[in-house]
Amino acid sequence: MPENFLWQLVLQLAMLCITGVASWLGGKISGSKEERERRESQQQEERDLNRRIFRLLLRYRLQDLHEHYVLGGRPCPVEVKQGIQEVYELYHSLGGNGQGTHMYKELMELHVA
Repeated sequence: MPENFLWQLVLQLAMLCITGVASWLGGKISGSKEERERRESQQQEERDLNRRIFRLLLRYRLQDLHEHYVLGGRPCPVEVKQGIQEVYELYHSLGGNGQGTHMYKELMELHVA
């Protein structure tokens, strides 16, 4: 009888340990998923911020070119117009429009030097 009792006690302890380990692993797995989702969300926010910063810098570049060539009344070399085209395409692909498009069109209408 004591052997049977001891055997049952060992089995119950083993089941308790297995259940505890399984619960701990389940918590780790779900915690990893939450951490991964948090990290992905943070990375997306950083990408969005970088896109906004890059778009702003491109708009400022268009503005500088516009002031120099359009408002300054200077002729625009072909290679500069090619650069303007590249800057505008990137600016537009990042969601820029409106004022940048207006400046771009005026730059493209300039006489070539």
